[in-house]
Amino acid sequence: HKMQISSLRRGYLLWAAAGTSATLSVYDFGPIFSTFCGSVVAAIWIVSNVTTRMLIVSFLNACVDIFFRQVGIAGAHKLNISDGPLLLAIAPHANQFIDPMILLKTFERPVGFLCAAKSMRYKRGPSDIIAFFANGLDCVPVERPQDIAKVGPGAIAKVAPRGDGTFAVHGAGTAFTQTCKAGDQLLIAAGPCKGASAKLVEITSDGLAIAAKNAFSGSDADPESSPNDVAEAPYKMLPKVDQHDTYTAIYDRLDANGIVGIFPEGGSHDRASLLPLKAGIAVMALGACQRHGEALRSRLRVVAV
Repeated sequence: HKMQISSLRRGYLLWAAAGTSATLSVYDFGPIFSTFCGSVVAAIWIVSNVTTRMLIVSFLNACVDIFFRQVGIAGAHKLNISDGPLLLAIAPHANQFIDPMILLKTFERPVGFLCAAKSMRYKRGPSDIIAFFANGLDCVPVERPQDIAKVGPGAIAKVAPRGDGTFAVHGAGTAFTQTCKAGDQLLIAAGPCKGASAKLVEITSDGLAIAAKNAFSGSDADPESSPNDVAEAPYKMLPKVDQHDTYTAIYDRLDANGIVGIFPEGGSHDRASLLPLKAGIAVMALGACQRHGEALRSRLRVVAV
């Protein structure tokens, strides 16, 4: 009831702005002064009603209308009538800019997307435009290991399988004990296996580390590449990142009946099929229910978009 009264009062400000200008003009005040007073009242209405998010969403919606002749959406009305918490699984992820724009145009309720923390930092450059939009849309920052990766000393000489299914990573000029720890990842930086990665489970010495199963399987250049193809390869070290703050922000947003959008493939692509889905969305749903109990579990819905 109080919100309705407040909304009505803010609505009257527009009428007050027009009335102020007209009334002052009748009493022979100059047109400049009359317009200025009316503009001040109108500015108060704008400050009270228009948020940065509203301006950004309106701009992005206009861009969608300009660049796309028609946007067909099936079943959006079913989601817009819901006021409960929603966890959106958006796939396939074709474009990191277009996909969120379409979602913002689809949902009448605000959607908070997961966004790379790197993209949300202001750097005093052209990328600050993306940071402004991401922060204005109240995105949830996610620190990605690849964004804070460091070039490793030396090179990975070879990778050999072990009897228990893990792999022995032999380095040349490496310093694994000083630069890595269990849980970190090694990413091939160049060569035929560029993009292949391995999660470390044990650091044995500066020149030897143990990697988990499926280490260095598949690469950007050749999805069929195997650990046997790794030889004298430069690499990067991807540290294990503690995502506790990110998960807490997501849990609390869902508990407040918010909408969280996530791209479970982990990156954009132009393939006709889905990439393997990450486990993060399941962790978010189960973790939110565990944190907030039955009150959230009965309301939360995971929606494929």
